[in-house]
Amino acid sequence: MAACAKHFPGLGGARHDQDKRNNRVGLSARRLRAEDYAPYRTLARRGIELVMTSTADYPALDRSRPAVFSPRILVDELRERVGFRGVTVTDSLGVESASRLGSPEARAVRAARAGNDLLLFASSYAAGVRGAEALAKRAPSDEALDRIEALRRAIR
Repeated sequence: MAACAKHFPGLGGARHDQDKRNNRVGLSARRLRAEDYAPYRTLARRGIELVMTSTADYPALDRSRPAVFSPRILVDELRERVGFRGVTVTDSLGVESASRLGSPEARAVRAARAGNDLLLFASSYAAGVRGAEALAKRAPSDEALDRIEALRRAIR
């Protein structure tokens, strides 16, 4: 078993349940980094193994896409700025805020390209199968495979 910190970059400024409705977190980048990132920085230093990415929109960090689909947020912010080295897992790619952005196949590929290591389709088995089939057609990054294998070894 591994603990999972969620939902990066943070839902402190969210107004809705992100499983039911899309959130737009209007906090400034400065405030997000100072306040919402604090627990993630602490956990990254302590070696947390998993971080779940948010499906909310954070226009101060990326104006064009939700966090779960944003390399700016997942790579530049979480990996580089926060220093997280473990495995990233998406929140469910079946929630409204994610599903509005295309087919399960498109969501799976976009999420993987953004820097997510594991993808979650919690609301539909069929959508998960479609997403997995789309991912099977492309090679995962060596870095993602290394992180996932390290996690597997750690929880055995």
